[in-house]
Amino acid sequence: MKLSSRKYLLGNEAIAHGLLEAGVSVVSGYPGTPSSEIIPFIARTIEHYDKPPHVEWSVNEKVALEVAAGASYCNVRAAVTMKHVGLNVAADPLMTLAYTGVKGGLVLVVADDPGCYSSQNEQDSRRYAYFAKIPCLDPSTPQEAYHLTKYAFELSEKFEIPVILRPTTRVSHARASVILSGQYSDHRPAFFEKNPERWVMVPAHARLRHKELNRLQPLLRSELASLNRLKLKKSELGVITSGVAAKYVEEAVTKLKLEPSILRIAAHPMNDDAIVELINNTRKILVVEELEPVIEEKVNELSGMAEVFGKLTGHVPREGELTVDAVLKAFGQVIGRFVTTNIPAELIAAERTLPPRPPVLCAGCPHRATFFALKKVFKKSAIYVGDIGCYTLGVTQGTIDTTLCMGASVSMGSGFAAACGGDREIVSVIGDSTFIHTGVPGLINAVYNGAKMTLVILDNNTTAMTGHQPHPFTGETATGSCNFQTPMEDVIRAVGVQGLYVVDPYNLSETEEAFVKAKNGDGVQVIIARRPCVISAKKAGALAKTKKQVSSTCKNYFASCKLCGTLFCPSISFRDSCAHISEDCIGCGVCEQICEFDAIKTA
Repeated sequence: MKLSSRKYLLGNEAIAHGLLEAGVSVVSGYPGTPSSEIIPFIARTIEHYDKPPHVEWSVNEKVALEVAAGASYCNVRAAVTMKHVGLNVAADPLMTLAYTGVKGGLVLVVADDPGCYSSQNEQDSRRYAYFAKIPCLDPSTPQEAYHLTKYAFELSEKFEIPVILRPTTRVSHARASVILSGQYSDHRPAFFEKNPERWVMVPAHARLRHKELNRLQPLLRSELASLNRLKLKKSELGVITSGVAAKYVEEAVTKLKLEPSILRIAAHPMNDDAIVELINNTRKILVVEELEPVIEEKVNELSGMAEVFGKLTGHVPREGELTVDAVLKAFGQVIGRFVTTNIPAELIAAERTLPPRPPVLCAGCPHRATFFALKKVFKKSAIYVGDIGCYTLGVTQGTIDTTLCMGASVSMGSGFAAACGGDREIVSVIGDSTFIHTGVPGLINAVYNGAKMTLVILDNNTTAMTGHQPHPFTGETATGSCNFQTPMEDVIRAVGVQGLYVVDPYNLSETEEAFVKAKNGDGVQVIIARRPCVISAKKAGALAKTKKQVSSTCKNYFASCKLCGTLFCPSISFRDSCAHISEDCIGCGVCEQICEFDAIKTA
């Protein structure tokens, strides 16, 4: 398929084009913002190709990497997509994969999230690259991400090693005009050459492969040196930067009318030569990077007489996403000049006067009803162990006490049960996609070890938080085909759960009754609260075209009744001593069921 030479693309779409043009044969991954758009884009376009790649949403990142590794061992090009915390899940195969190496190019697209816009932590995937001793490419624009994606395969095959491509949120979700070559590499024929000394990592083989991995390090540094760009100026100030931070540096020096020497690091492991050359031609060096001081630590090793400023000295923020204003401030501190921010006075005034708008569950979200029933039955004294998903917002309803990582709610629930010894009710809450990601092993462990706990699976038939991707419990694949729907109830019963209840959360009496049974049951009790995500239901036209309204029998919110307010539904507001329901109400009827004064009816 021949593409036009220029397209206006999301950064993730540019990466997807790079994967396709490189002749990738297998693409796997697990949805995680900001990486989630890559696989859907490929899935939408493969029908235009004579030899389309295999593309899949895997059950988790570890599985996804192992799928890609198997394909790479067969000499075909493979890629795997995930977000930074997903690399934690995939770290086990990654570390040994660096030892075995690969045959066909293997690229890990790992999107970091500075600022925690949709994540439980800020971590820097460059650290993993150095830990595993594999290359990491750090693009600063969608155009660069496209080029580096294609180069990553060449690099991987030249050294027979996996390569990380590390876009951050501002690269993955930026939109830009991207020049595409439109030239596609052919898919390679797959074959696997047996070589136990390389592919079977028993200790004797691993020790030899570790030596080979170490032998590659200086070769990789030499190879990647050409990707770094050094512009020397007649200035005592030098700047070293990488990724999207390089664009902030360009804007800052333009506004300040400075002409420092600038070294842009685009690849890791770093080559010392350009850093030493910059050090020898400057007196002060400012290092601007996201997130960790990876480059700064290297510069400090080589700095000699030059002063180094950056995260370690407090001139560049160690936490959060960088901005042009933050970089301007850092420059001002280093050069001794007072720098004013560029934030318009109107925006500052608006931020002071606008009320806070914390994220909330959608109007009519079935999770809200589940949480209401859950708290009514288990009360405030229960320990509510949460997980990763939109249902983490149940914290506003007092039904999420902890959130650690994907699948941890089930395993941590076992730990709480073991520690509390039956003195506290333990309720673990997890979504359907997260349950199949890493919740199933935790459930097996809980049953096997005799935990006394209740597990609530919020089954909205999608991976809602990251963009409504399918998973095995939905029966739909990344390409839209329906191969096999994994039966959730059968999986749960197969691991030994005796108390299993399936409820519709919109039916509060049914849901509460199931929670009471679970509370009084022995061992691990499981409730599946099943109702499609309201966003999916809207798109499918499956929502009832009704809304609720409040009558004059509503009691003064501040004086007596507060029940409908405890739902934290964005459709419900209070004014004139009365509840009001807005036009975005979907008519789920939960507020009507809990109103003690019969004041809420169908409009």
